[in-house]
Amino acid sequence: MSAWARLGRWLPVLFVTGLIAWCFLVFMLDILIPLLDSPDKAQHDYGLGCTIAFNIIFSLAMISFLRAVFTDPGYIPDSWSVHPDDLESGERTRLMPAVLQTQEKKHDGTVRICRKSKPAMYKPDRAHYCRVMQRCVLKMDHFCPWLNNCIGFYNHKFFVLFVAYMAMITVFMVVVMTPVFVNIVSNMEQITLDLKAHAPSPRPRPHQPTSHQPSAPPPAAVSCFRTLR
Repeated sequence: MSAWARLGRWLPVLFVTGLIAWCFLVFMLDILIPLLDSPDKAQHDYGLGCTIAFNIIFSLAMISFLRAVFTDPGYIPDSWSVHPDDLESGERTRLMPAVLQTQEKKHDGTVRICRKSKPAMYKPDRAHYCRVMQRCVLKMDHFCPWLNNCIGFYNHKFFVLFVAYMAMITVFMVVVMTPVFVNIVSNMEQITLDLKAHAPSPRPRPHQPTSHQPSAPPPAAVSCFRTLR
């Protein structure tokens, strides 16, 4: 894989980081800080409690995010490499006890081998080859492009915690922002009603004859008609 391809794999991670940072700043600057600056003591205490709780959950989410991104998901030890003689002859004469204890077998009852790995490796249970990382991963779940890492044995916990913390933050933000939005909408409706109450009444339009009523003749035509009579 080229250096540009490796660099491009970090773009989704940067996008997620920027989106999280934007949501954090908007919620802090537009919701929590106005609550902290409120002259009402109840509103101030409510904002202080929300700020502390929000920052604690956010910090835990970011720690889980960084651990999920930078923790190696796990690899098969070198001791599980297939001996060249066994790979060529198809015999299993040099299997270790740990290999023999694997539960997942092939249809013929033999142990699984990852021939894509270099060198070929015996595959432990739930180990799979990741084509992005180009090696077998222990307890592989999937490759997450938003984390630029494969979710495996050692970082699966951090991935689940990150998703759980972000779900908690989303619910928390919706609960805190709902009264604020309701208050803003109510104030906008009150301002609209006040503007309508103080708006000047429209001036009456001058009467214009309708098309079915004949219009009065001009004064010059009347004088000419009288002279002729």
